[in-house]
Amino acid sequence: MSTSRIDQLLEDALATGVVLASATPSERAEVEALLAMAGSARAIRTAVDGESRDAMATARARFQRYVAAAPPSARPAIAAIPQRGFLGRAFAVHRALTVASSAAAIGIVALVAVVASQSYGGVQSASAQVLNENDYAQLQGVITATSGEGAARTATLSSDFGDVEIGLSELSSVTNADQTVDASTLKTGDAVTVAGTVAKKDKTTVIAARTLHVVKANAKPPEKPKLILLRALARGFEGRITVLAVAKDGRSARALVDGGNGEQFVVIVDAKSLGALLNGTDSAVGRRVTVSQEPGHAKGEFSLASVVTSGQPTAVPRPGMAGVAGVIVGRESNVLRIQTERGPVQVVMTAETRIAIGPDAGLTVDRVRAGNLVLGHVVIVRGGVDRATGRLVADVIWVGANPGK
Repeated sequence: MSTSRIDQLLEDALATGVVLASATPSERAEVEALLAMAGSARAIRTAVDGESRDAMATARARFQRYVAAAPPSARPAIAAIPQRGFLGRAFAVHRALTVASSAAAIGIVALVAVVASQSYGGVQSASAQVLNENDYAQLQGVITATSGEGAARTATLSSDFGDVEIGLSELSSVTNADQTVDASTLKTGDAVTVAGTVAKKDKTTVIAARTLHVVKANAKPPEKPKLILLRALARGFEGRITVLAVAKDGRSARALVDGGNGEQFVVIVDAKSLGALLNGTDSAVGRRVTVSQEPGHAKGEFSLASVVTSGQPTAVPRPGMAGVAGVIVGRESNVLRIQTERGPVQVVMTAETRIAIGPDAGLTVDRVRAGNLVLGHVVIVRGGVDRATGRLVADVIWVGANPGK
């Protein structure tokens, strides 16, 4: 089997996404095996490209100063050579190796890419940007310890990016198998999804739980992945959301997306995608999405779209989160009346509620808080139910367009 032939088939497949029809069955099998291993390396390459671009200006200036200072005789002539794509070069090395050996080589490439990202500060900075003070957050993990009695319990949660402390109170709703349960039933080994407000206590991240759902018992804590702050993206990739966070001012949102093979990407989410992620009766955590960078995006901002097969998003079953979607039809002070498919619902907007403005809303956060201009607008709300009044207290409100305008 010709080395150059496989190299060319691989280059074409990486560029088009399909293996040429002219490939023989044996050629197709080898190229498809190599393509299957390319996703992780491509995603890592994207992150590293962004980091390297940030450092390129400084490196170029240093090199130019070096060349200018060197005598002419010391400046070597550099011949131009044909350039392959990044993945083409990676897979073309030692083509005589078996596919198994090639897989090992890809692992080395991925390792080099992660180390390069670390040297630019990408990995170290990413963990600090997963959750910030006063974020509204949805995340998953496994309880490794509990303390306290009754409703006012605390739990240590081993999450996908580190240990966090979960604080429960009379305002928390705890469910198991779609039934409301007492917080005292939580135990070590429970896999849970939690939504609430983030606080920082010394070096500990604390989540004041608004809702907490037990999704599995006797689960193992997740292994800690490598975190990479996604800065640029030449080609989209697919992954699973493990964390969604909305900043206190509502003007930024982040998701932690598991790209597979031990890497998770901190992704800045655009306003339109945030609305789609908050919509529905379930949690965004666990949802399988594609990540892409669309024309007109701000630098470092990305779109997340649910993966759909046969009309249904593909994801593991996810617990419900308290919330509604509908149109604002009335307002009294800080209480909004929202018409939903199931009827009117009262939503309380507090000083701590995060207001996220969709791209077609034509409003500002101040206008949403201060007056009736929000009447007629589509909204998506996440929060918790006040047991005394039955009202939904909003943690985050996403404001969309006014269909009547």
